[in-house]
Amino acid sequence: MSDFADVSIEFSHIYLNEAFSSEHKKSAEALRKLIDDPIYKDKYKQRSLVVLIDDYNATEELLDVDEFIESLTKLGVRPDFVGSEAGLAQYKDDVLHILGDTRDGRGYKKYIEAQQKIPCSFMIITWYLLRLGVLDLRPDTVGVIGSSSVPFGANKIVNILPERFMGVEHKALHALSTSSRSDIVEKIDWLFFNGHIDSGHHVLD
Repeated sequence: MSDFADVSIEFSHIYLNEAFSSEHKKSAEALRKLIDDPIYKDKYKQRSLVVLIDDYNATEELLDVDEFIESLTKLGVRPDFVGSEAGLAQYKDDVLHILGDTRDGRGYKKYIEAQQKIPCSFMIITWYLLRLGVLDLRPDTVGVIGSSSVPFGANKIVNILPERFMGVEHKALHALSTSSRSDIVEKIDWLFFNGHIDSGHHVLD
């Protein structure tokens, strides 16, 4: 088995103070449509399905993670890994090093020092770098669901997200494009949806 999957697909991003909703269902349906596509199946034979739970910004804990996973499983898209956004904070220094002395890098460093908090777009960059294997995965970052034998890291990543995340995703991509690892930008793709799952602005190629 390869150390890297062909593609890592994130879907149904959820906050700790949320419950499973129609938005998460639409994301799962978009994933199902994607992985059932014959062209996709032929090009990306080994996939890693991941969900990221935002437990960094939440002020209350409403999410039942087991029920959430079960809801996704019933839709035919059981994730292989569940990530913790709070767990991404431990990579702060590594990511700042990669961003370097760029305008974005200096801006993030100043913000984090002043606010003592990591912004969402910085977390997204960290999540990209981990899923593409640029950063070595440490404990308390992701949990393995069941007995998955699929690698966490992948040669390409796809993010299935609501349109409202477009701005922060593009901000993260811009910062990464001026960093020392700008080479991985071409390995990142999205499918944004809003209401109908066929309204993606950027789909897997």
